[in-house]
Amino acid sequence: MAEYQLLKDYAELGQNLGFTGDELKQFVSEIHNQERQRRTELREEDQARREDEELMLKVKLQIEKAKLDIVHVQARDPI
Repeated sequence: MAEYQLLKDYAELGQNLGFTGDELKQFVSEIHNQERQRRTELREEDQARREDEELMLKVKLQIEKAKLDIVHVQARDPI
């Protein structure tokens, strides 16, 4: 339903800009495709951001594990 309303809004915008017939269909198609592409890019950016955050958390976890290993070695074999 939201998709239909979006197309309807695009058509209204095109009509307000003076497009009719095939020009209007082309306008709606182009603007709709651009919007879909923009949403796809945003999803991809969001996914990349989440992957980066996950990687950073894994690195932080490895650092904390290494710190614990150092503490255990130092406790076992004081300098």
